[in-house]
Amino acid sequence: MKKVLLVTLAVAAALTWYWYEPPIPDFGRKVLVFSRTVEYRHASIPKGIATLTELGRSGEFNVEATEDASVFTQERLAGFHAVVFLNTTGDVLNDEQQEAMQRYIQAGGGYVGIHAAADTEWRKDPWYWYQRLVGGVFAGHPKDSDQGAVLSVAKSDAAITSGLPAAWEASDEWYDYQRLSAGVNVLLRVDEATYEGGQMGSDHPVAWYREFDGGRSFYTGLGHTESTYDNEHFRALVLAGLEWAMGDGTLDYAQARPESWRFTRTVLDSNLNEPVKIMFSPEGDLYFIERRGAVKRYDVAAKKSVTVGEVPVFTGNESGMLGMVFDPDYAQNRFVYIYYST
Repeated sequence: MKKVLLVTLAVAAALTWYWYEPPIPDFGRKVLVFSRTVEYRHASIPKGIATLTELGRSGEFNVEATEDASVFTQERLAGFHAVVFLNTTGDVLNDEQQEAMQRYIQAGGGYVGIHAAADTEWRKDPWYWYQRLVGGVFAGHPKDSDQGAVLSVAKSDAAITSGLPAAWEASDEWYDYQRLSAGVNVLLRVDEATYEGGQMGSDHPVAWYREFDGGRSFYTGLGHTESTYDNEHFRALVLAGLEWAMGDGTLDYAQARPESWRFTRTVLDSNLNEPVKIMFSPEGDLYFIERRGAVKRYDVAAKKSVTVGEVPVFTGNESGMLGMVFDPDYAQNRFVYIYYST
């Protein structure tokens, strides 16, 4: 009986040791993984969170995963080195939360978008700043959402791709994109000849990075299938992209645009006829022009706009007066230049 008991205890101890997972230490760097979905929900989200947590152990950063959008405040975001949008879809942030995210990036924060992050904030109530942050917008995908394809490194001198082979294979859902932002640095392209249903031709990017609005952005279109998160090259790509996006973790909110609540909007004049250009004169007076030929100045004392000139212009086919500028030597010569089309 004693022998049986000893063997049982030994087995139990061995199993306890086998399944024991040591607590994650505080690495001093923290990444927020946000995976809220309003539209389609990817079954791979839990796998993605687990993978990012594993990458955090090896990359020495801590991961906080949430679908609670209330975390998007300046106070909370200031504690993160990067924010990951993991397969988010739809309109996931309200106006105040969007402003907090914008100010975080403008302060020098980092963003990482995975797969459906490009299918976020563009349909019902477009958030155009976010679309530019990502660098592209979802346009569609093949009917077969799990196809093997060949990827090629487009920028081998980038730190993010330095550990990747020149070409490698992955099985995933291959997004087509629209509204690709100028200035993104393409890291990977997928060869449409190696799968069915691609619509972008020979230049089909699936990963890119850029500096944007004071911060850093990295995006990869991979991440639809659970198997992708086991792909060693994908894991290396995401880890390197995260490292780049995190930077040194320094945030300076003095560089961010002030919150909207700090401003008061006052309507000066609403009875206008197609205004197209507004500017201050060197003397501080506010002038504007209307497409149909009127040159107007806002009278601050009278609190109304007054017409100071009329230019006869042809206004058909959207032609008309289109521009105005004050001469650099306006104080002496009083010249104002008008641009119009006929």
